[in-house]
Amino acid sequence: MTRQDADDFLEKLRHAVGEPWTLEEDLVRFFESPEALEFLRGGEASVRQLLDVVGGEASAPWKRFAVLALSRFPPELFYEELLSILERAGAEVVEAFDAGLWLVALPPDRIARDLIDVVRRSHNPHPLLLLQRPAARSVKSDLAAFIERGEEPFAGYARSAIANAG
Repeated sequence: MTRQDADDFLEKLRHAVGEPWTLEEDLVRFFESPEALEFLRGGEASVRQLLDVVGGEASAPWKRFAVLALSRFPPELFYEELLSILERAGAEVVEAFDAGLWLVALPPDRIARDLIDVVRRSHNPHPLLLLQRPAARSVKSDLAAFIERGEEPFAGYARSAIANAG
């Protein structure tokens, strides 16, 4: 499995799926295709290639599809490294995680808690952008603490997350 194999797979995924957050049925169909199944059988080697894309110099759209593809692997193979990448990621890269991160085979409450931990550990506010969804309910008190501190953009991101938590 080469880096070119990963690039080819991501390119096929990009063309087959379009906007991944709106086409769940297309995602399922794609990931059941022979090309995707072959790539996914690559196991840890495929995971490593995808993490190289996510943590490297690839554009945000490439990172979006790499995170989406990672979501089909067991989380123990990549999840901690994905969180580590988020610690230093800017807003554009963080937003690229949204489509795939919430498809990882972990409870949404755990992902929400882990995102709060990433923000606290790294002092990077951008992962709070990923909490603009119902899973933020489980971390409302943490989000309220960011709002109370009044430091921007932490407070603004936290307000948006609470508004979307329902």
